[in-house]
Amino acid sequence: MENNSKIKLLTWCIVLLVLVNIAALALVWFKPDGGPMKRPPGPPKGKDPFVEKLSRELGWTEGQMKQFEDLKRTKFSNADELRDSIYLVKKDLVNAVYALPVDSVRITELTKRLGNLQYNIEHIMFLHFTDILNICTPEQREKCKEIIKEGILRGNAHSGNHEDRDGVPPPPPPGK
Repeated sequence: MENNSKIKLLTWCIVLLVLVNIAALALVWFKPDGGPMKRPPGPPKGKDPFVEKLSRELGWTEGQMKQFEDLKRTKFSNADELRDSIYLVKKDLVNAVYALPVDSVRITELTKRLGNLQYNIEHIMFLHFTDILNICTPEQREKCKEIIKEGILRGNAHSGNHEDRDGVPPPPPPGK
């Protein structure tokens, strides 16, 4: 009989531990306040690798570096606000998809809003690249154009659009 009660106690302990683990995972996965998830922290504070590359390869002066940092702070602040809005629209879109009956007009409205927000981010980024070129001296501009092109195309690598790779299609994904 004593063995039987030990087995019951052990079973209850295991069940309790499983429930505690599930609750802990739920708290990690689902924020209790329902607010937007925070973006993971970027690179450590300090020197930005892209800025370092621009500075190193273009020979930027301290004045040019300061101009760039001021531009970056303004442009990225605006883009971050838009990305936060995109998160909220996507959250509404998910809720609209799961609502029964599905409101296709609402889904269309939300996807158009998503497209407009993404358009605004792309517009800000391309204006930012124009501003970067304006910081450069005429001698620095050609090299800067190459660096910007490389950055834009690298950012496009996941979109499926690989047209501008000197006419050579991308390699197939691993395992295919």
